[in-house]
Amino acid sequence: IELAGQYRITDAWSLYGSYAYNDSTYEDDVPGAGGTVAMHTKGKDVVFTPKSLLKASLGYDNGAGFFGNLGVSYTSSRWYTFENDGGKVDGFTVADLTVGYRFQAEQGLLRGLEVQANVTNLADEDYISTVGSGGASKADRGGTAMTLLPGAPRQGPGSSAKPIAT
Repeated sequence: IELAGQYRITDAWSLYGSYAYNDSTYEDDVPGAGGTVAMHTKGKDVVFTPKSLLKASLGYDNGAGFFGNLGVSYTSSRWYTFENDGGKVDGFTVADLTVGYRFQAEQGLLRGLEVQANVTNLADEDYISTVGSGGASKADRGGTAMTLLPGAPRQGPGSSAKPIAT
């Protein structure tokens, strides 16, 4: 199930939200040689797949002067083993912020210049962003599989741009 929507509060302010829910499971076990079961996957959650993804943002942009956006993303826990046995990472929430300014025509040499600053992972959340970088394994009861990558720490890049006159 996926839902998304945007609501314009005013001409400058907007709200956006999206949600995805996934309840996928394996229908059968993985057969092995001689009628054995190679992996017990029947009824288990599909590997690497979170059940819930949520995004929300509040934005301001009047087309001139200041603009900004505050976004929040949530990813629920997910398994990184086929048998859903020991190999699970916690869900996480990350917020990002963008603020900027556009200089207007009456501002001389700065006319058309746009400056912007971004802060990703605003709260400096520690989380696992990538599961499956080394592939999936049958099980990981000891939690030692080398298939997880951490999310980026808080970062604050900035940029500026000015259109070329034609």
